[in-house]
Amino acid sequence: MYHHYPVLHREIIQIIRTEVKREAIFVDCTLGLAGHSSLIIPLLPSGSYVFLLDKDNETIKIVKQKLDDKLDDLVKSKPWKDFKILNISFSEFFESFKFDKGFLVALADLGISYYQIKNQPGFSFEQNTFLDMRCDKSQSLTAFEIINNYPPEKLYNILNHVLQNGKLSFRIVESIVKHRRAKKIQTTYDLNKVISKIVSSKILKDTLQKVYLSLRIHVNQEDKELISFLEFFKKYKDDFLLMIISYHSIEGKIVKSFIKDTGFRYQKIKPTKQEIEENKPSRSAILWVIRR
Repeated sequence: MYHHYPVLHREIIQIIRTEVKREAIFVDCTLGLAGHSSLIIPLLPSGSYVFLLDKDNETIKIVKQKLDDKLDDLVKSKPWKDFKILNISFSEFFESFKFDKGFLVALADLGISYYQIKNQPGFSFEQNTFLDMRCDKSQSLTAFEIINNYPPEKLYNILNHVLQNGKLSFRIVESIVKHRRAKKIQTTYDLNKVISKIVSSKILKDTLQKVYLSLRIHVNQEDKELISFLEFFKKYKDDFLLMIISYHSIEGKIVKSFIKDTGFRYQKIKPTKQEIEENKPSRSAILWVIRR
């Protein structure tokens, strides 16, 4: 029903096979369409705990529909200590984590899914949809609110966080403020039109990608959630295997800062040429494997 290519799945499977030999607490922090979990769960030892998380309720519904029989088979395949699919953000889950010991295996794929890009409003500048961008539809903040109601200084800080070009960020904000005074900027195409008037065609696509990323990060508090999540591992007392797939420099900087602060052992793995040929969006991915 929905095509999904789990990024760096060969490398992740090999790590699980090699390193997860005993009962574990497995947490898929960003379940998405269950591409990674459907490959990992059969490899986990009996007696493990399995927690599959996603804050996007629509994605949870699709996974349950799409994998109904397969999930049922996975649940029944081994005597799990627990097996749950939870509609919750991973930072919230770990804030109330009930274990203080046990071999913890966590995977966080920080990218958005193909389903979200193609079917949920605001995520893609190539489709004309409402400026939403919420992964969690229960929250009130949308990209529409940011674009139309945030003061210029705050909007500038949000955009320049990703653009890293003060002059360009200022010009974009200036254009947005000018247009929103006359008429609300409702849709992705409305926003594209505003930006295209002040940005040359040579850099338009790259600029749009960065503007949409900056809005998505702020709407969903992605950087704050990642920082909060990593703080948990500074305090966890037992062994863990943490796998994070990052896609842009902001995520990478947060992970690198965590590694520097803690001194944990780590590997940095990039997609092979074969994988990039099979799945072009994986070209920017980095798998961070952090162990204690």
